[in-house]
Amino acid sequence: MQLTVRATGVCVGHKGAGPGKQPLPAAIVTEYGFAGDRHAGPLWVRRDGPDKGAEVFNERQWSAVSEEEVRVLSQRLAIDLPVGVLGENLRLSGISELSKLPCGAMLRFASGVVLGVSGENFPCRRMASFLARRSGEEEVERLFIKLATGLRGVVGWVETPGILSEGDVATVELPDLEVERLTP
Repeated sequence: MQLTVRATGVCVGHKGAGPGKQPLPAAIVTEYGFAGDRHAGPLWVRRDGPDKGAEVFNERQWSAVSEEEVRVLSQRLAIDLPVGVLGENLRLSGISELSKLPCGAMLRFASGVVLGVSGENFPCRRMASFLARRSGEEEVERLFIKLATGLRGVVGWVETPGILSEGDVATVELPDLEVERLTP
């Protein structure tokens, strides 16, 4: 069975513009992410943990959420979540469990762009605070992380650059998860 998704939103967020991102009709996807986006780049600086400050491969060159998961989250939080407000580069329709895509899944767009999934995009306090201020609902800050877990979509790397437009269609290719036994 082949799963097909459609981009219902394409967004870019410039550095210093806050967590939300601006919806656009189309965006250039470079080898390191969406051109001009604050998350684009070959390396990322760790913000916490024992290797805080270390530069590592950027596994978060882009992010995506699904219309279906956003609808559930919007209902749980009782606030409107328009395209871009969750800081996504892509809003996709046609996949109710986008957040569960495994590392190594590929989104192959008809335009030629290929995006690799590195994992789930976990909810954070910064987004919780932003959404509470934006909505005027203080409870959102307290509830967001709990209610958004499993509904924040995925992040990943760029496998093949190009141009992505609202309305573009992609197939979702799951990795072969069969593990072969290695012999010494």
